This record gives sequence, structure tokens and C-alpha cells, in this order.
Amino acid sequence: MQLISSIACITIFFLSSAYGQTTSLKRFLLTSSTDPAVKAQKEKTDCLRGSFLESPFVNGIDFRIREDEFDLNQVRYEIRIKPKSIGETRAQYGYNRTRFMQTDQKNCLIFNNALKERYILFIEMFQQQTFLRLYDELIAIVDDKIKVMSQKASSTDFNINDLIKAEDENTQLRSDRFDIQKMINVFKDRACIFLNDTTFQEFDTTAIISIDSLINRFEKASFAIDTNNVYLQNYRLEFQIAQQRYALEKARSRRLVSFLSFAYDNGDRFGELMRRDEGKDYNLNKAYIVEIGLQIPDFALSRSQTNQRKADFLSEKENYEELKRSLTDQIKKDIADIRSLIDHYRFLKARENEVDATSSLKKYVEMGGVDPLVLLLTKESIIKNRIALAKVRFNVMQNYIQVLDVAGQLSRRPLINYLSAHNEALN
Repeated sequence: MQLISSIACITIFFLSSAYGQTTSLKRFLLTSSTDPAVKAQKEKTDCLRGSFLESPFVNGIDFRIREDEFDLNQVRYEIRIKPKSIGETRAQYGYNRTRFMQTDQKNCLIFNNALKERYILFIEMFQQQTFLRLYDELIAIVDDKIKVMSQKASSTDFNINDLIKAEDENTQLRSDRFDIQKMINVFKDRACIFLNDTTFQEFDTTAIISIDSLINRFEKASFAIDTNNVYLQNYRLEFQIAQQRYALEKARSRRLVSFLSFAYDNGDRFGELMRRDEGKDYNLNKAYIVEIGLQIPDFALSRSQTNQRKADFLSEKENYEELKRSLTDQIKKDIADIRSLIDHYRFLKARENEVDATSSLKKYVEMGGVDPLVLLLTKESIIKNRIALAKVRFNVMQNYIQVLDVAGQLSRRPLINYLSAHNEALN
């Protein structure tokens, strides 16, 4: 029994240790490279690698055999070559190569999205866990308020409306806490999937940058849209593909020779040999046939197809310019939002320093005969101000990640953990 108890204790110890561990943000961000979407896109790129290399000058070669009357002496052999037009080989190579480049570039786009998704998930979970702790403190204070008010029910300064208001506040806080816990569980499940680790409980936030340091880092830097960021680069290649497709269609519209055929007819040769044996005039060259096919562009709808490709190219170019304008507006808005949040944060900090609620609380505690309700209201003011400051802090962090994303820095090599206190390298 003692042995079983010892084993049970050791098992419980290891399990509690495993579940008590925290996960660093660095480890979490590094899972971006193993994201299923990233791996799938890489496999697609590997499959297309080298596929833009095609045979020059020729679209295809057919080898045909025709037999008449089920007679082996009447077999006709033919090689039919489908030539490319002048410039078509170069245009086809350019189109295929650009299409591969776009597929390869999409690796960067998908990785960037996976990295950004993990940043945002970390911020949201960190935010909700911070709120959960502050709400627990606030609920405990409101509970105490209700007890103090209930004890004053027989006194002259008792106000039933204040008690009802406190109870309503308590109900709302507990409802909000339930929603916060539910959101934490959702974020935790997503983090478990990203980490491929069902034992994940929470992040290690000890090395995360403080709000004051983040504000200082933001104000010292300058941000502008990077025209080579993953979004614009992807769209640029999209319209380049359409442009190359248009050039290819133009080259194909100049194709006048649809095929060249070189044939050998065994039946004709056999017939000429028989004429020779009979002493008649014969010509063995009749067995050899050369045929050429000419294409009339207007009847092949080449002009319509070319115009359609040009329209597609112009449409993709318009989409690129529209995205560029949209991202420019977005980074301006995100920067303006951060500056507004910084002003809000400084206002709350100044208000906290002016009121100095913590000092007031200590002063009231040191004083004798102070109404407990006054102490509780002071504590409540402190916690509510901390909640307001936390909201500002995490909004700044989210907008900061958005700005880095549009500025093209988020997934730029070498990778950096931008939420760490010292710009930790991700390697």
C-alpha cells in the first residue's frame, strides 16, 4: 500500500508539474512554419518548381498510323508537328515563370498570415486572462460592499437603492466573468492546436514588453507602407500573370501555321513498286507527303481572346492599385489609433497619479474609525482604473502588430519577436 501511495504521489507531482508549465511566446510564434496551410503551400510550390520550362518552338508532336482495308501493305505513317508562333516560346516561358513566382510568393503570404494570427491570439488571450484576474478582485470588493451595506440595513444612512445597484453590478460582473472565461477557453483550444500540445494552459508573459516601453519604441520609429510587403507583392504578381497571359495570347494570335505534317504511305509505295515490276512508269516519291495547315486568325476567335486577356490584365492592375490605396489608408488609421490610445493611456495614468488612490487607501487604513464602505469604494476605483489601463494596453499592442504587418516588418527576415522586451530573435 505504501508503494502504491508513493507511485500515486509521484504521478500526481509530474502531472501537476506538466500542467503548471507555461509556454513562451517565442515557441508559440515558431509554430507558424509548421502551420498546415504553410506546409500545403510549400508542397504545391515544390510540385511546380521547374514546370515553367517547356519545349521551345513546338507545342506538340503527333505520331499517327492509318491502315486501310486491314492490309498491312496499306499502312500510312505520319508525324504532325504543331509549331509555335514567333515570340510564343518566350511569352509562354514568361507566363509560366511568373505563375511559379506567384505560387512561391504565396508561401510568404500564408506564413505571414499564420504569424500574425498567432500574435493576435496571444494578445487576446493575455488580455482576457488579465481581465479575469482584475474581475475576480473587483467581484470580491463588490461582495464586501454588499455585506457592509446589508449590515447597515437598520441604520439611518442606509439606502436600499445603493444596495440594489451593488447587487445588479455584482450580477453583471459575474456574467462578464463567465464570458471572459469562455473566451479564454476558446483561445486556449486554438493555442493547443497550433502547439500540437493538449497540456497547454497559459503563456509565459514575464518577458513581454511593458506598455511604456512599447509606446517609447513606437514613438521613436517611423512607419510607412512597404510596397514590397507580402500583400502587395502577391497582387503585383497576380497582375503580372495577367500581363504575361495577355502577351502569350497576342503571340498565339500571330500563329499562321497550325501544323506541319510529314507522312509516308506504304500503300502508295507498294503500288509504285508493282508498276515498276510491270514495266510501267513509276515514281517512288509518291509515298512521301508533306502537308501544311494555315490558321485564319479571325475565324479562330484570336482577336476576341486577346481582348479578353487584355481586359483581365487591366482589371488585375486596378485591383493592385486599389489594394495599395487601401493599405496606405489602413496604416495611417492604425498609426492614428495608436496615438489616440497613447493619449488615452497618459490621461488615465495622470488621473491615477492625481487621485493617487493607492496612497489614499493606505491613509484610510491608517486612520481609525473610517467607514469600511469608503475603503471598498477606494479599492474599487483602483481596480476599475487598472481595467481601463489594461484595455488601452492591449489595444495598443494589437494596433502595433497591424502597423508592423502593413509596414512589411512582421515576417521580414531575420524574424523578431516584436512583443518581447528586447526584440528577441526567432530562430
